[in-house]
Amino acid sequence: MPKRKAPGAPEATSSLPELGIDTQTNVTATRPTQGAPSFAPGDVLAGRYRVVRFIARGGMGEVWLATDTNADRPVALKFIKRHLLDEDPTFRTRFMNEAKTLGRLEHDRIVRLYSVLNTPDLLALVLAFINGKSLASVIEERGALPLQDVLAIARDVL
Repeated sequence: MPKRKAPGAPEATSSLPELGIDTQTNVTATRPTQGAPSFAPGDVLAGRYRVVRFIARGGMGEVWLATDTNADRPVALKFIKRHLLDEDPTFRTRFMNEAKTLGRLEHDRIVRLYSVLNTPDLLALVLAFINGKSLASVIEERGALPLQDVLAIARDVL
């Protein structure tokens, strides 16, 4: 099966700013969650992912923008919170099974999984970086969306 570029994903390039990717400003939050992996811009993970900036946090972890120095492309690193790994010994296995399933999916509305970082201290998805706004940020900026916009988004998701 041929590899495809994720919708909206930029072609490989050596400069994130040339792609219009903001390498300085956090998109939805100013700092990482307490108890989550601690990184700083410039840190290199797994010998190839250079951390650029913190993007967002969610219920299961955090997302960071990084550069894959081997493939010369921006990636999103989605880290799982450490306490989830510590509290449930089956979590890592279930997560890896889900990652394998995601890795087999090919659809325009599903972000591309490139790899998984799986070490005793870290568990993260390496995903195609989609440069844009989240639906939550659009709603925060504009307020409630008109019905026709909601229906258009729902059709795209389905």
